[in-house]
Amino acid sequence: MQDMLKSVDPWFLNLSVLLLSGYFLWSIRNIFTGFKEAVEKLANLIDRLYEKHDDHETRISNLEGRCGIASANACGGRRFYDPNERPHQ
Repeated sequence: MQDMLKSVDPWFLNLSVLLLSGYFLWSIRNIFTGFKEAVEKLANLIDRLYEKHDDHETRISNLEGRCGIASANACGGRRFYDPNERPHQ
């Protein structure tokens, strides 16, 4: 291998190293560009996910409404047919 490199002209080796280095840098740049786009898409997806579930006031209002319907005018969260004392187990 070393004998073969000694027989090749130095200008050819320099040119080939320059071209291969340029190709390597170009391909790495494209890889990082694709990675950057994928991360941006993931960030947008996470933002949309949190926007969908970030309406806490509406969720609490819905839960309060469900509890109010389930308790049906009973105070303290008890229904009219619940026993006064809970049985001991």
